[in-house]
Amino acid sequence: MIVEKKKPVKNKEVLPSQTFFNKEAYQLAIRSMNIGEAWRLSHNEEEARLFLEAHTANFALLNLAIPAYALEAPVEPPMKPERVLEASSVPVRGEKVEISSIGRDSSDQAIFRNAVSSNYNHCCAITGDSIAVEACHIQTHSDHYDNCVDNGIMLSVGLHRLFDAGIMVIDADSMTVNFMQDCFYKKHLEGAPVRQGKIPINKDKLKTKNLCID
Repeated sequence: MIVEKKKPVKNKEVLPSQTFFNKEAYQLAIRSMNIGEAWRLSHNEEEARLFLEAHTANFALLNLAIPAYALEAPVEPPMKPERVLEASSVPVRGEKVEISSIGRDSSDQAIFRNAVSSNYNHCCAITGDSIAVEACHIQTHSDHYDNCVDNGIMLSVGLHRLFDAGIMVIDADSMTVNFMQDCFYKKHLEGAPVRQGKIPINKDKLKTKNLCID
């Protein structure tokens, strides 16, 4: 009796599942967050997709919020520092003149950003997103130089641009958002409530800002 030997069955090699990684999302995220946060986002398929969609929308909003205008005359080259002194009025001999300037101090701005971000738990006050968000001044820094926490709000990058441009308005009485022009966010966020931080927004400052909107 001939017994046929059965060939041993080889175990199928189990290949480990490939880890998801979105290179484009990582390269964009690293610009606004630390390496660990960007790495985690780029390995989460759903978060990476939402981040890229938001970035695409924000990029389109930049063109809407900051329109380009044709110059009526050519722009003159900037003056050199020594020429600035020559162009200014020269006081008579012996008179003391105090010159002061107000600008964006990097340390003050860093303190403002961190304080506002902490006040809103690092999330947008309107959408609740924690990805690609920025600390935004209620009354503009260049006009008021106000870095108080009650003059700040945390917004996503796109909403920040619209708020600065006066396209998105926060009603000081109802604390809801309104859009002055049709845009990506209007159909989703028109009338949405604004979540207050631990230190609420100063409504008088918000009303003053709204008065400046045409």
